[in-house]
Amino acid sequence: MSKKKDIPNHKLAVLISMLVNQLDELKPTSKEAIEIHDKAKELEVLLEPVLDNLYNLKGISGSVYFQELENKVDTVIRKNYQKIEQ
Repeated sequence: MSKKKDIPNHKLAVLISMLVNQLDELKPTSKEAIEIHDKAKELEVLLEPVLDNLYNLKGISGSVYFQELENKVDTVIRKNYQKIEQ
């Protein structure tokens, strides 16, 4: 695949991983949140082959590529955090 086609796969893999991890940390209790969590887990399972392929690529295998991406997202959120009023 070309870089143009691969980049969306990388984004999707990182986003799904982050979604599932964050929902696990929040420990959803409402019916809607539990349903979203379950659907995200299902999607994560479907994406495992994509993740495996990405992890086995030269330059990613043995690297902290995905962790660095997640850390950058965390940093941007922390630096720009504003309380969301309900």
